[in-house]
This record gives sequence, C-alpha cells and structure tokens, in this order.
Amino acid sequence: MVYNFNLGIGWASSGVEYAQSYRAVMLRNVGIDAKFVFTNMIATENIEHLTKNIGFLDSEIIWLYTFFTDQRIAPVSYTLDDLKKTLPTNRYTYTRKGKAGRLAFEGTGNFYTVFFVNETEELVHRVEIVSRGRLIRKDYFTYGRVFSEYYAPLDKKAHMYLRRFFNEDGTVAYEEVNDDGNVIYRLPERFLSSKEELVGYMVSKLSLTENDVVLIDRVTGVGQAILQNAGKARVGIMIHADHFSEGGTDDEGQRNNAIRVNAEQHGHFAVLCRGAHGLAHFGVADEQRQGHHDQQAGHEHDKIPGSHEIAHILQKLEAAGNKAGKGHRVGGLRQLHIILEERGHADGGNQRSQPGRSTQGFVGHLFHGVAVGRTPDHGHQGGNHQDKGNGG
Repeated sequence: MVYNFNLGIGWASSGVEYAQSYRAVMLRNVGIDAKFVFTNMIATENIEHLTKNIGFLDSEIIWLYTFFTDQRIAPVSYTLDDLKKTLPTNRYTYTRKGKAGRLAFEGTGNFYTVFFVNETEELVHRVEIVSRGRLIRKDYFTYGRVFSEYYAPLDKKAHMYLRRFFNEDGTVAYEEVNDDGNVIYRLPERFLSSKEELVGYMVSKLSLTENDVVLIDRVTGVGQAILQNAGKARVGIMIHADHFSEGGTDDEGQRNNAIRVNAEQHGHFAVLCRGAHGLAHFGVADEQRQGHHDQQAGHEHDKIPGSHEIAHILQKLEAAGNKAGKGHRVGGLRQLHIILEERGHADGGNQRSQPGRSTQGFVGHLFHGVAVGRTPDHGHQGGNHQDKGNGG
C-alpha cells in the first residue's frame, strides 16, 4: 500500500492536490493500492465532494477526523425530511433561499439554519442550532451525523468548546475538547494532548510494514508524527516546486526549521519535485551528466535504504505514465525532475553543489507524457508559492 499524506483540500486546490490526483490515477493503472490521507479539519464542505471533484475515489480517501469512527467517506445523502424527523416539535415554519433554509420554532425564538449541498436539492450538509439568540451547536452530515460542535458565549462571541465524533449508529466514537485553542482528544482507550499526537496515533494504527510506502506531500504540523510512527515503511518527503525556497536552506542544502530526513535512517528518503505546480513529468536533471550517472546507477540503489522497493513501484508508474500520455495534447508542460537528497553521501559530494546530479537510473521517466497545465493556487495550504528557478 502507498499512503500519501496531505493537509487540506478545497474547491480551488493547489498543484499539490492535483499532483496527488494524477498519482492516484497512475497507481490505479498499475494495480498498486493507495490511500490519500488528509489531516486538516474540513467543516464548511463535505471532504468527499472536494476529493471527488479532482478525481479521487471515495475508497482511496482517509480523513483524520473520521479515522477513529466507522463512518465511510461518502457524498451527502442526508435529507431535509431526515432532519425533520429529529425535530423536538412539529410546530415550526420553514423558509429557504438558495443554499440556506430556516426552521423557526413557534413562540420560542429558537431556530435551525440549514445549509444544503446546492440551491435545488434538499441534501443537508450542516445545521446550526440557535437558542435564545445564541449559537449552541452545529451538526455535520453525510449519510448520517458525522460530528457536532458545541458552543457557549465567551467574550461576546460563540466559543466552540467541544467536538463530538459519532459512529454510524449514533454512539460517540471520541471527543475533541477545545480550551482556547489547546485541544485534548478523548478516545475510549487513551487521551491525546495535541493534534500532532492524534496524527501519530492514527499512523500507528495503520500497522505499516516494510511492504508499505509513505509519501508526505506536506509536512507542516504532521511530518514528525508520521516519521515517528511509520515503523518499517519506506517514507518519502515530496518537496514540491512551490514549497522550495533557496533562502530557506543553509550552505549544506538543508532546509532551515524543516523536518530532518536522514537517508541513513531505515527507509527514509527525500524527493525534490521541480516544476510548475506539482507533478508534470520526471526526467533527466542534466542530460550532459546522464552517461556518467548510468555508470553509477547500480551503486545508487545499494546506497539508499529501501531503494529497490521504491524503484520497483516507480518503474511500474513509468509504464502507466507512458500509457496515460498517449492521446494527450501536451501544452505548457514544465519538466519536473526528481533528485534524491542523501545525507552523508558515500562519495562525499555536496548535493547542492551538484545541481545536475540525475537519478535517472533510480526513477526512470516517471509520469512521462502526462499533460499538466498551471493550476491556480488561491492561497490554499501552500505557504509561499514562488519558484525562483522557473520564470513564467
């Protein structure tokens, strides 16, 4: 299994999410099972609608917040009629305008604001409950209630102090207690004192083995927890073009304040993806050095822990990429290279002083021929998205 870790996703996703979606297609084409793990809290939309929008299958998605429940990733199918069956009284008026409706209870001043998936259907994603003029709860639905948020007034604002996540039968799976930004997760078997601990615990429950591969597309707030709990799995850090900054590295090519990846540690490697926005195609970093590299390709595999297993997957992906590229009109492609960064390299070379060092023997031409245009990044999870190495 290949596990791909990311933070969030939106309607205007960045190139990282599109890179993952292309990767998903290619892994399917070569028969390699894959999961795409998202760790951000996504409340205003159903995550399934966002992942399906760019081509993921529901069965490929793991969401941190439903991982510890028996809820499936699924489109919204909970209806207004389903909601009405749960109301405390049948004495109410109902109005709707666009994607929002209101159930107002007679003589109380209490009401439900109902948020629908779209402006025409009666599929309910979220309900906000107001009592005596104060927001007290928000309920979130797919085919049933997934989780609820509980609010109380604090400093003249609605303060969310508790999230409760449910199983399909309505029982509580676990809770998130929020004390002014400090969170505690109460699971039946243990308490966890931070989101990072929750991520780490989820990774430990995956029971990863040496047959699994973990690819981390974004590390902020989760990278260390993943590495510490990945066990014998082969772990790779995907450094996308928009995330690389020359100013964020020191003289030895190590990213300041970044997660440390040691290639000598079992199964850990780093992958530098250089291109416009995410995955376009992998090629030769420096054609002039290709001949020299081919002579060393066999030795490179021996130096990198787990490289034989990774190379096998990448070779299968290469074939899928070539097949996928047939019939596509290639326009505006940015060649994307892959560079293996290894600390304590056997030949003593400074990787940064050798920008042309190729890993052609290691990765082949992965995803060759797949057309990828520049995709707009609307500030979603990307940080500083400036690739100084590519003009235009």
